[in-house]
Amino acid sequence: MKKSFIKTISFILSVALLLSFPVCVQAAPLGVGTVSADVDYDNTVELSWAQGDCAGYKVYKSFNNVDYFLVATIFGAENNYWSDTVAAKQISYYYVTAFDASYAESVRSASAKVIPKISSLFSYSYCYDVASTVQWQANAEDLKYIDGFEISRSMNGGAFKSLAKIAVGSYNITTEYYNEYIYNDKLSANAGETCTYRVTPYFIANWSFVYFNESASESSVMVPMLAPALTTKAKTVTVKWKGNPNATRYELWCVKYKKVSGGYAQSGGEYRVASLGANKTSCTVKNLNNSKYSYEFYVKCFSSNICFVISEHSYSSDTTARMRAATKRKSGKNRYKINVINTRGKTNKVAWTVTLSSKDKKILKDFANKHFEKGWSNVQKAQYVLSWINQNVTYARGKSYSSISKKSYVEAIFKYKKGQCLQYNGAYAAFLVYLGYDARIIQGWRGKSTKNKWSHYWCEINCGGIWYLMETGNYGDSGSWSYFCESYNNAGGYIMNGKMAK
Repeated sequence: MKKSFIKTISFILSVALLLSFPVCVQAAPLGVGTVSADVDYDNTVELSWAQGDCAGYKVYKSFNNVDYFLVATIFGAENNYWSDTVAAKQISYYYVTAFDASYAESVRSASAKVIPKISSLFSYSYCYDVASTVQWQANAEDLKYIDGFEISRSMNGGAFKSLAKIAVGSYNITTEYYNEYIYNDKLSANAGETCTYRVTPYFIANWSFVYFNESASESSVMVPMLAPALTTKAKTVTVKWKGNPNATRYELWCVKYKKVSGGYAQSGGEYRVASLGANKTSCTVKNLNNSKYSYEFYVKCFSSNICFVISEHSYSSDTTARMRAATKRKSGKNRYKINVINTRGKTNKVAWTVTLSSKDKKILKDFANKHFEKGWSNVQKAQYVLSWINQNVTYARGKSYSSISKKSYVEAIFKYKKGQCLQYNGAYAAFLVYLGYDARIIQGWRGKSTKNKWSHYWCEINCGGIWYLMETGNYGDSGSWSYFCESYNNAGGYIMNGKMAK
């Protein structure tokens, strides 16, 4: 009992003795607080923070904001910055601690999130008929940081809605300095509405899309009215358009061009043809002279006295007027037959006949699906194909010609893109027949006179019983000349039945 009491008294005295002296405990340094991260366009990140009373700092890094690792130890309290290179297609996270002379660390700072930086995109958009297109250019140096682009759309200032994601490899044009991309949007909107497109680049990290919002580009376009349709009878044109539900009235306007050597020149200024009520969607214009002038029509759409949208333009010239009135073939056994007419004698004779095969029809159908825009008229299709053959077909000689000489005209031109005058004008005649027109191939001569001439084949189309010249030409072989539903008198240089054709 005495021993136990003595031990207890001894313990109490020992504790009292210890408490009578001060205890020296070294506190850890204060934390650095907030870390700032500035990223340059060369994707170097500079971290900075407030200086503290310490021996140095430690910088930690992570790619998922969970698993951090030490990347730098910085000695000296005044050295309160550090640079790093941002990894492509990665999010980087950093935090900093301070340490004292015994390497005791402070609490960690708040994390700084860093993503790579890229140049701003350049985008623009345009709208024809009921389809819009947005195009943009991305700096070639930036593409290693990008996985794709998100296209979103806002109608009339409303919220943006995502339309599609386009991969980096889906470029339309590439150069040394940039890649150009294109996205076609089918609109369900009324004329006069404003459509704004936003293109935002992104990369994928940790199974998530990371957007470069500061580099997003926006472009806007007003939805136009459809190009007015034209119907032609002699010296009269009827202009038709689709009505707009917001219109209170319309105005039909015209620009007149005079035919001159090598083309057309504007004759006078623009003038208003008519002012029409909101219930009108057509107007007949009389006393036109398509043999001397070309006419350009468009429609202005008004709400009260404010013109809020203008239609696309439609044209009426002697060539397009003839094409709109061109003779259609009747269905039957001759529907897809094309005569080759020999005009090298005194009278015309059928040299041979070509019939479009099922393979030819499929090739033409596939070409139309790939190249034609929705809503194109037959005139627009015929003009496009003539220009396409002129600029995309290679004039074939020697072995190159032998490789396609036994193929159909359609296959040689629209599949292999090579041939001579017989192939490219024969293929064009086949296309016109495929559209339903009465067309044929002419075997004749070209030249400055009946004595200075060379063998040639071209195409003709029947317009009201008169055959007009359809000549694709070949840009690489014969220069830029080509003729669309033209009179021989205006074209010149064609010889039939021993005479210069007129």
